[in-house]
Amino acid sequence: MKAAVQTNFKNERKASYVSRNIASWHNRGTAIEAKIETVLNQLREYTGIRSLKELNDTIVQAYLDTLQDRLQNDEITSKTAASYVSALNDVIRYTSEHLPVNLNPVSAKENGLSVGHVDYINRSVDSSIYKDFVSHLEAKQDIKSQALARSVELQRQFGLRLRESIAIKRNTIREALKSGKLHLTKQDLTKNGRERIVPIRNSEQFRVLKDVYNFMRESHLRSLAPTQTLKQQYNFAQRERYEYLKNTETYFRFHDFRHSFAHDLKREGHSDKEIAEQLGHGRLERTYTA
Repeated sequence: MKAAVQTNFKNERKASYVSRNIASWHNRGTAIEAKIETVLNQLREYTGIRSLKELNDTIVQAYLDTLQDRLQNDEITSKTAASYVSALNDVIRYTSEHLPVNLNPVSAKENGLSVGHVDYINRSVDSSIYKDFVSHLEAKQDIKSQALARSVELQRQFGLRLRESIAIKRNTIREALKSGKLHLTKQDLTKNGRERIVPIRNSEQFRVLKDVYNFMRESHLRSLAPTQTLKQQYNFAQRERYEYLKNTETYFRFHDFRHSFAHDLKREGHSDKEIAEQLGHGRLERTYTA
C-alpha cells in the first residue's frame, strides 16, 4: 500500500521530515534538503501556513515579497535570495505533483531577487488601502496589532523600512516632537547603521508621532516591538498583512509604503537627492520615483 504524502510542517521537526521527502523525490542531496527546510520554516513564520495543502499563488507571492523586503534591508544577499527561490521551486514542483493544486515555478529575476540591476517601478499604495489596513489593525485589541498599526503609519508618513518602524526608539520620537525633525540612527536599526534626518512637513506627521509616542509611553515600550524579539514582531507583521490580503482584492508590500512617501515628496517638488537622503539611500538611482 502506498504511503500517504507527508505535507505537515507545523514545527521544525515536521519541516525537517517533509524537506527530506522533497529532496529525495528530486534526487537531491543534503545541501538542498537544508535549504528546503529553511524555506518551509520561513513559509510558516512569514505567512502562517503549516501544510503544503495550504500552498497557493498568494502564499508564494507573499513569501517572495518578504524576501524582497529582506533583500532591500541587506538582511540577505541576492545569492541567498536566489537559492531560497530555487528551493521554493522544489517545494512547488513536489506539491503540484502530489497534491491537487496547480502551481508554477517562479523566477528570482522577475521578482527582483537576482544579482544585478533592478528596475524599480512606482508601487505606491493608494491612501484608501493604507487607511483601511491601519483601521483593520486598530480594530483589534491585542498589543501586537496596535503596535503594528503605528509602525505602518510611520512607514507611510516618514518612509521608514518595516524593520526601522518596529525598532524605532521612544526617545527618537520624543526628540522629533521637540526638534521638528525625525533623526534616525543605528539605535533605530537603520540600514548599515546610517543616520538620516526626515523633516516633519505637516500636521498629519506630527499627529502620527504624538500618537506613537503616547502609545509607547502608556504601554511601557521602548520600541514598537511588544514581543520578546524584533524578529517576532516582524514575522507577525508579515502574517497579518497576508491575513488582510486574503479577504480583499487589493495588494501591497510593506516596502511599497516607502514608494508612496517618495512619490509624495516628488509631487511636492523635492529633488531626487533630497528624496534619496530622506529614504536613506546612498545612490540616487535607488530612489523610488517615476
